[in-house]
Amino acid sequence: MTSLFGTSGIRGSAKEFFTNQFCFDIGRTFAKFLAKHKQKGKIAVGMDPRESSPRIKRAFILGLQEEGYKVSDQGISPVPAMNYILIADHSLAGSAMITGSHIQADFNGIKFFAFREEI
Repeated sequence: MTSLFGTSGIRGSAKEFFTNQFCFDIGRTFAKFLAKHKQKGKIAVGMDPRESSPRIKRAFILGLQEEGYKVSDQGISPVPAMNYILIADHSLAGSAMITGSHIQADFNGIKFFAFREEI
């Protein structure tokens, strides 16, 4: 069995791994994680400019909303901004970044932030 999480979030093929259903399910899972840890408020979500990022972000946000969280869409953002916004705005429950960072263009990933740091 392979591990879903690497050293920095989840990464994989944008087409085969990050299906719309998977992204929706991960959004729901992150929301449930935050709720379990009593993190209340909106969830900020940013993305990089990869071709697959808008689709992944839409499905991920739908999952967050399914669990009752409101979302603050940050558009195209650098990764450090998604951690900083969580540190600066204490009304946020968490944040996430849709990014493949330095991996090949047909892959993508999601980084998660809570408790004022990357998780």
